[in-house]
Amino acid sequence: MSEKEDNVSWALERCRELLHSKVIYPKVLNTGRDNALMNVMDTVFPEATTLLCEYHIERNVEILA
Repeated sequence: MSEKEDNVSWALERCRELLHSKVIYPKVLNTGRDNALMNVMDTVFPEATTLLCEYHIERNVEILA
């Protein structure tokens, strides 16, 4: 895990602690192009569905086209 992923993981863990209960954990998480965030999301909120932002998907398609 990269240093950035460690930092993102730490921040998400703190957010999860603030929620106090799995009942209010997010069900869906929308991420941008941040690979570190996408890489740690399943570890911190394994029950949540992770979606890539439509804007960033379109940008990736434009870049590849």
